[in-house]
Order: sequence, then structure tokens, then C-alpha cells
Amino acid sequence: MCGNHSMPWESLCQALELIEASFPLSSKGTRNFVNCFYACSDFKEMLENIGNNETDDGAKALSRMVHHSRIRHATNPKDKIFALYGLSQKLKKPMPQPDYAQSISEIYTKATVAIMQQDDSL
Repeated sequence: MCGNHSMPWESLCQALELIEASFPLSSKGTRNFVNCFYACSDFKEMLENIGNNETDDGAKALSRMVHHSRIRHATNPKDKIFALYGLSQKLKKPMPQPDYAQSISEIYTKATVAIMQQDDSL
């Protein structure tokens, strides 16, 4: 992380949670900041699983990433779902192809249905 020094990713996330807890609840952005690190941690784990051919949990992985994307800031809310398209291809759990002509509700509905079907769970 710094020169020859490093620390486990989870330790960094826990430290950020402690820092976040010291901010007033009205302080916007700190929760999003910590969530970014957890999203990165999940993404890193997914990529490692892809390398190990452990893609059976792909739909659950997509479900986790959708959860992380909910609080992200995006100029176009459609991008919160479309950003996951490449990941879905790598996980061999395809989601509907990005189509900006569709309404937000169509995009979110199709993505939700695809993930529920692949996960075989509500």
C-alpha cells in the first residue's frame, strides 16, 4: 500500500468504517465512500473466482454488485445497470444488452428478472 508496507483490504474497510462512525449522520458522502471499498472488495473476489473457474455464484455476485450500484452517483441512472453488463459477460451470467432507448423501469425490470432467473431465487 505504501512502499514495502501493505495491509489486508478488509482491515482498510474496517478502518474506514471507524472513521465514518466519527462523522455526523448529516455528513453526506462518507457512507458512499466506504461502500466503494466494499464494492471493490466484492469485485476483486469475483475476478479471482472467475480465474479459478468458480462462476457458479455468478448471479449472486451480480446481485451484490447491483446492491452496491444503488447508492452510486450516475448522471444517467441507466448506467447503474449498464455498468454491470461487462461483468455479467465475464461471469457467464448475461444480463440484457444495454439499450438507452428503453425506459428506466424497463431496464431495471429486465435486469432484476435476469438476475432472479440465474440465481433461481427471489
